[in-house]
Order: sequence, then structure tokens, then C-alpha cells
Amino acid sequence: MRFNDEAMGKLHSTINHLYPNVYSLIILQNKEIIFEKYYRNAQREDVRDVMSVTKSIISALMGIAIQQGFIKDVEERVLDFFPGYLNIDSDPNILRLRIRNILTMTSGLYYVRLAGDSQPVAERRKGSEDWIEYMLDLPIKHPDLKTFCYSNFDADLCAAIIHTAVKMDLYDYAKQHLFSKTGMEVPRWAYCDPHGLIPGNICLTTRDMAKFGQLYLQNGYWDGEQVIDEQWVVRSRKNYGNNYGYLWWIDGDTYFASGAGGSLIWVIPKEGVVVASQCKGLKTNWRSPMKAVKETLGDGKA
Repeated sequence: MRFNDEAMGKLHSTINHLYPNVYSLIILQNKEIIFEKYYRNAQREDVRDVMSVTKSIISALMGIAIQQGFIKDVEERVLDFFPGYLNIDSDPNILRLRIRNILTMTSGLYYVRLAGDSQPVAERRKGSEDWIEYMLDLPIKHPDLKTFCYSNFDADLCAAIIHTAVKMDLYDYAKQHLFSKTGMEVPRWAYCDPHGLIPGNICLTTRDMAKFGQLYLQNGYWDGEQVIDEQWVVRSRKNYGNNYGYLWWIDGDTYFASGAGGSLIWVIPKEGVVVASQCKGLKTNWRSPMKAVKETLGDGKA
């Protein structure tokens, strides 16, 4: 990548004129901020919903819970954490469902996306008194448990498992074992299910997004402490199929957390670079700031 003044000036102009969904963009290289711009009246202190970037933070908390012994490993069965939810109408394949499957979006649970990113199965869940029961009662559409299907339900089950295993409010656990370790100041989130197991999307400043990416760039190490086990970071950025790791997207030898509208934490290990961006939470008609960075600072290919 090119980080000279001309290239970064072009990046700034490109975002400003061609990416109306982007509120901010930060680039760290070797722990130093080399680019920090805010757009459309956004400010450095603004916290915004990072949408599905939340999934990658849930992945980190899963790794910490395993590191601390609350969860044995990714081969534990999902139903072992919710034993009361097996019933006569359950899809028998639910007994084979492992944490590994919900981390890699290969649970096979029925989940449909329609035009305009309409998600009718998710909409129906809102009317349920027990979201865990609703999800675990769904048929498993892909019983091989190898077929990739991007689903909010898989990440939600991960969050519920962590909450159940650590026997602690998930925000309090995240603040104690992740956010406070890295200096991230994350507002308390609301839970979106009736039992308070599944967090709504997390709100972050762009700088805190960059800190989270830097933690992964440093293989989970921060200020003399192994916050996330190094092997968890390594396994999280491995491509298990469809360019997806443990709730992280994989792009060649880089990896990124991505949310609707373009919210982004992109880790580029070979360059020692982290890119973070807040964006409008649009469902359709948005462009990823990753494209702009690649086109202006990289080889021109998006």
C-alpha cells in the first residue's frame, strides 16, 4: 500500500465525494494513526451502531470464555448449554450442532434473506417470548453442517452461550475482560430478546473500533497482557469456507469485521495496518470504504 500524501489525499477526496454512507475513516500503521478523517458533520467522540461488526466482538468474547475455562472448546454441543430446549418436534440434527458451526455460519438453521435484505424468519422471532427456543426449533436446512449461510441467528446463539456459560451479564463480562483491557469505552448495550441474552448492536467510536482491530493485529496481546489467546486469533482468521472464519470475513491474507452500511474493521497483518470506519446503517445501496482504500492506496483493484 502507498501511504504518501498524494495517495491519502486522493482517498480523502474519494470518500468525501463518492461514499455518502461513510462517517469516518481511520488508518493505523505500526500503532500510529496516519489517517483520520470525519465526514458529514461526524465527530471523533461520536459513538455509532457498528451493525454486524458486533459479530466479531462476540467471537472475541467466545475466545476469552474458552481461554478462562467457562467453555471447553468449539466442539461442545450447542444444546449442552440449553438442555431444556430439546423436544419431540426438534430437528434431530440439532443434536449434532457444535459451537464451531455457529462461529463459521454452518449451523444449517433455516434462515431466509429476500430482496432488500428482508429477513422474514428474523422478523417472526421478534414476536416470540423465548428467542432461544424459537431458533433451536427451526429446521436444519443443510444437515451436512458444512454449508455456509450467513445468519444473525448463529452469532446470537454464540452470545447466548457465552452469557449462559460465564453466568454473568454479557456487557459486564465484556467490559471486565475485553473493553477495560484495551481502553475501549463502550456504552452499555440493550438486549433485544425477552430474557436478556442477546445484545443489540454495539456502539463504538471509530478510535475504539481501531483499537479492537489493533488487538487482533497484535494476536490478542495488549500492554503486557494476553487479552485473547493467540491461537484463538489465529483460528479466527482462518478461512473455513466462503471466505469466513470465526465470525470474521477473510480477504486473502487480511481479515475484516463488516456491518450493514459499510461499518468496517479491517486488519492487514503484512502491512501492520488497521482500517476502521463508521458508516450509516443502510441495508442496501451502500459502498464499503474498503473499496476506496484498495483503489486509492493499494493496487487499484477493489
